[in-house]
Amino acid sequence: MSDLARVLRQDALYPHPERLVPFIGNHDTERFLTEADGSMPKLKLALGLLLTLRGMPQICSGDEIAMTGGKDPEVRDVGRHGCNCEQVTNLSEMLLNGHI
Repeated sequence: MSDLARVLRQDALYPHPERLVPFIGNHDTERFLTEADGSMPKLKLALGLLLTLRGMPQICSGDEIAMTGGKDPEVRDVGRHGCNCEQVTNLSEMLLNGHI
């Protein structure tokens, strides 16, 4: 069983699993793209799952534009890290607007 399936099987423990807040990163962790060794396909898959699974997705500012960065405070440094904006931002916009 995958880790994802194992987590989703726990939904019955919560009275309102649709209110859970799934995330792929936050200000206390390295950015997803850094953890994924710069893999855009992995980031696209992660964002796709995050935005289509149950719950209210939390997106760490910068992940939607494929920013890289280490742990806090480096993850907060918006100006220093690269951005692979166009490719992943288009995916994020389509998912958020319900076009996929």
